[in-house]
Amino acid sequence: MESQARLQQLLSYLDVDPNNINLIADAVDIYLQIGPLPKAHALLSQGLDVKADDARLLFQRSTLHIAEAQYEPAKDILQSLLKSGIENTGIRYNLALCLSMTGEMQEALDIMTESTQQPTQHFFAGDLLIVRLKHHAGDLDEALSLAMALLEQEPDNGDLNGVISLLFLDLDDRAQALHFAQKAQKNTAKNTESFSTIGHLALEDFDADKAKGNFQKILDIQPKDGRAWLGMGLAALLNQEMDIGEEHLVTATTFMPNHLGTWNTLAWLRILKKNIPDAKEALNAAMEKDRTFSENHGTLAVVQILENQREEAERSIKIALRLDPMCISAHFAQTLLLSPEKDQNTISERMESLMNRPIGEGQSMLKGLQRYASKNNNKGNNKKIH
Repeated sequence: MESQARLQQLLSYLDVDPNNINLIADAVDIYLQIGPLPKAHALLSQGLDVKADDARLLFQRSTLHIAEAQYEPAKDILQSLLKSGIENTGIRYNLALCLSMTGEMQEALDIMTESTQQPTQHFFAGDLLIVRLKHHAGDLDEALSLAMALLEQEPDNGDLNGVISLLFLDLDDRAQALHFAQKAQKNTAKNTESFSTIGHLALEDFDADKAKGNFQKILDIQPKDGRAWLGMGLAALLNQEMDIGEEHLVTATTFMPNHLGTWNTLAWLRILKKNIPDAKEALNAAMEKDRTFSENHGTLAVVQILENQREEAERSIKIALRLDPMCISAHFAQTLLLSPEKDQNTISERMESLMNRPIGEGQSMLKGLQRYASKNNNKGNNKKIH
């Protein structure tokens, strides 16, 4: 009510002085807080017509773009403000947020952590974003250390507890992952990270219905959440719903184009559907982004065996094992390569049999792939291919 009264006062002043930049900016601030956003649009256009390079108005326009999930134009404005020499923590945070939303995670982390001439200003949302970015970069130990330090400041923060639950999930600590997910839900009813953690734990327990229920909760809140679509695809794969699973995984690649594990899972699903051309298409898309992810080379070897390109398969296996001696798909391809049969239908049947054979702890190759894909495998190892 107080904001509304202040807004009406500002608008009355603007009736008298319509080109007053400060009045316009103050009114826009309130519209950004309470809406409606179209009113903010109109006032910003009015103000920028008066002074096109006003930094405050430009920052407000970028904020409006972010509120409307228009990250590219917001990013352009914020980058131009930084290049103009304006050093501001809010600009850096919003730019990093936009970069993360457009899949430029390393660039976002650089923006948040690079040295500047200004003293470092720590604030909770910024530090939490750094935790998320370090997690995405695969620096799990550092991300967890930073997160636990933040937990001392705000032990009941739902967002933080949700982030920590995902970190423990990717560190294979089920008990801690579940503990922090439940804590997050206790303090924030619609915490997407906690839904993700519980959903992936359900996948590991082969409970497809529970997994789908949790991932759907995320999509009800954030329809463009790629990790949730990946989870939906894995749950469908668990139920042998191949067409539905493929549809979900394709959607996941749309929202997480740089997540190599998703492309790899999509390739495997297409292999199981005997759609080798589309499986190769998924692998090629992943290879274009990063050739250091071992599982893609191992999966390519499987495709090459199915196409009777055994020499090429041996070469792909060597690359995969050089990148990661524990590469699941490379070891699977090695087993498949031992098959003396030349008939491709027979090899395909042998592959399906191997996919469901226990490979340890009662877990089949297929289940192992589902489990690995549910992890945050957005990066390959940083070894070079020789």
